[in-house]
Amino acid sequence: SIQYAERTVRRNINFGTQSFYGQGFVRTRLGRDAFQLTDFPRLPHVRTESRDPNLVLYNGAKGKWKIPDLQALLPDVNFMPIQGMTFDEVCQLLSRASLYVEIGHLPGRDRLAREAANYETPTVLLARGAGYCWNDFPLGEKYRIPYTTDWASRMAPVIREVLNDPSEIHKAQEHFREWVSNEPARYNNAMDQWIESVVVRS
Repeated sequence: SIQYAERTVRRNINFGTQSFYGQGFVRTRLGRDAFQLTDFPRLPHVRTESRDPNLVLYNGAKGKWKIPDLQALLPDVNFMPIQGMTFDEVCQLLSRASLYVEIGHLPGRDRLAREAANYETPTVLLARGAGYCWNDFPLGEKYRIPYTTDWASRMAPVIREVLNDPSEIHKAQEHFREWVSNEPARYNNAMDQWIESVVVRS
């Protein structure tokens, strides 16, 4: 109920969030500060030797109803959902694909783009939710597509360019791959800071 939610917000408790976007949401909607404690993707342990130059993956649980808009503009591209798979199967697919696209709403730092980075598989996403926040997805501006009515016509040429020549996006997202590799250290630091703040408060 609304009354319960209001009582919860007023309680002297810590609010945590997984992203900078989440921190802003808690601050603007609830008027509270929140500590950040993101997770980190597991290190890859399954790898396919060769890339499929025409394979583009997407999250089958988010935004799949938008895929036909891209397929209409890129009918020759093989768009494949990641859905209903084991972790090993996801790893194999990410290592084989040429691109991962994220077209769903991102309330936090969704894992698939970061898991793709572990395989040096680049990402193009819609700037929605945390995808709009550079601090949550530092992919390069060219690869964060504005979520406007013409989003598909903006994203399709970027996808085509990446499939034709992945060298530019590979270089542009070197920082993102390094950033993902440092996620465990950020997690440990954030956990230490949170525990310290709880001890001080108590």
